[in-house]
Amino acid sequence: MLNDSEPNILVVEDDPQMRESLRALLSVNGYDVQTSKNLQDTIDTLSSIVYDLILLDLRLKDQSGFDVIDFLEKKKIDTRVIVVTGEQSEKKAITALRKGAIDYLKKPIEPDELIESIKKALVCLNHQRKKKQVENTIISSRERYRRIVDSQRDYVLLLNENYEISFINRSYANYLGADEPKALVGRNYKGFISELTHDLVFGSIDAVRSGSTAMTVEIQILGANGLSRWQEWDFSVVLNKNGKFSEIQCLGRDVTQNKLRTKEIEKKKEKFRKLAELTSDWLWEIDNHNVYTYASPVVFDLLGYQPEEVLGKSPFDFMPASEAERMKPIFQRLIAKHKPIKAVENINLHKNGSEIILETSGVPIFDQVGALIGYRGIDRNITIRKMMEKNLSEEPGIHTNKAGQKNSSTDRMIAICASCKKIHDKKDNWSPIEDYFQAHFNFTFSHGICPECSKKLYPELYDMKTLT
Repeated sequence: MLNDSEPNILVVEDDPQMRESLRALLSVNGYDVQTSKNLQDTIDTLSSIVYDLILLDLRLKDQSGFDVIDFLEKKKIDTRVIVVTGEQSEKKAITALRKGAIDYLKKPIEPDELIESIKKALVCLNHQRKKKQVENTIISSRERYRRIVDSQRDYVLLLNENYEISFINRSYANYLGADEPKALVGRNYKGFISELTHDLVFGSIDAVRSGSTAMTVEIQILGANGLSRWQEWDFSVVLNKNGKFSEIQCLGRDVTQNKLRTKEIEKKKEKFRKLAELTSDWLWEIDNHNVYTYASPVVFDLLGYQPEEVLGKSPFDFMPASEAERMKPIFQRLIAKHKPIKAVENINLHKNGSEIILETSGVPIFDQVGALIGYRGIDRNITIRKMMEKNLSEEPGIHTNKAGQKNSSTDRMIAICASCKKIHDKKDNWSPIEDYFQAHFNFTFSHGICPECSKKLYPELYDMKTLT
């Protein structure tokens, strides 16, 4: 074989003297030589051994050397053939060249001419076999590559310098309407891109070809069912071993569901923010590090801080040190178990230094794979309510029963209008409930909208699902 230490040559010659002369000449020049004297012996030998070169006499007694050439072609054997003929006419020799012989020599043979012809034939064969080996390696690599990418749902596409498809995986071929990827190989990719996205797609590809780094673009397309879909594509250049342009690699994926999900999330967030601006309660969001990522404007009314002053801080930053120490384990225990926060009372410091009592409720937020990414919730100012409870508990005539509930004697009973909710005092005056408590308990009031009224007055905005 050619890759062994000595190229092997088969001499097919029916003249014993000529056959032996050729064997001796080639052996002296370092070749591994075998001989054959007739057609059948040659065919039998070629069926089991592949030679690098055959010296072939076209006339073998009453048989033709063309049958040897035909046999090599039929079996797709790459053995080179040099024709040796004693005929004065060159007609058959030329026919042999057309059939695949690489050269022909006339008898009597000049030794130097023969050796030179053999060397050229073997060099040619060596180049051809190396080229074939590279092609087989490429084909094998492509087949392995195809087996891998055909199992993926993402789209894989390779384009040559003329935007013709040189490779496409099954997923994208099926998307483009082809049953088999090979049906699209060689087709120009421009024919598959609509005018709507043509400039964006090929503008990005041309930019990458011109030397830009890899680019990612998002395109909106019209599906076969008439509905819009979104795809995300990564474009990059594949270089050859010399660092020159070889192909454009295009990797795509359908991101319609992510796009719709993102829009739905933004829609809910906007709805959440609009509701936050209408309610007197403070709506907020924190990430998985307990840092505020959203604070509604009501935080200014509650604690005196603008929303941007709250972002980046944690709830414990607004509590007295002792209260933060008390609340951290409570919140951490709920968050560790991904539990909702239900009406947890905690003391916060107003920007002016006064203490504000808040009632905190919240629910966990999860990403698409179920990992906790934060909490969304609401803080309600219950300072007045707590002060009322404290003052009422200290009023004469108020006592606590065995169940821990507060009772009032009949002389402390408060009469209130069943319709307008005004209070009837001992001086026979009917006063608004705010005026009554301000006069008797030194309370002040802030006004908001309770969940029931919000739902009644703003049904299109109030949606408790925004908290989930």
